[in-house]
Amino acid sequence: MFTFIVLPLSFLHFSLSFSYHIIKNHINSLEALASYAPTCFESRHLWQESRSDALSILHLKFLYFMPSYLLSFIAATTTVNSSYSTNRNGK
Repeated sequence: MFTFIVLPLSFLHFSLSFSYHIIKNHINSLEALASYAPTCFESRHLWQESRSDALSILHLKFLYFMPSYLLSFIAATTTVNSSYSTNRNGK
C-alpha cells in the first residue's frame, strides 16, 4: 500500500522540479539580459516579463501543494499504522 502512495508522490515532486527548473532558467536568463539592456525601456520590459514568470512559479507551486500535502499525509499515516501493527503483532 505504501508503494502505491509514494510512487505518485515522487512523480509529482519530479514533475514539479522539472517544470520549476525550466521556468527558473528562463527567469535567470531574462534578468541577466535585463542587466545588459542598452535602454531603460527594454530593461523594464525584461524585468516585467521576469516578474510574470516568477508569479507563474508561485502559481505552479500553489497548484502542486495540495496534492503533495495530501499524498504526504497519507504516506505518513500509512507508515505509522503499518509500524504500529507490526510492533503490536510482534509482541
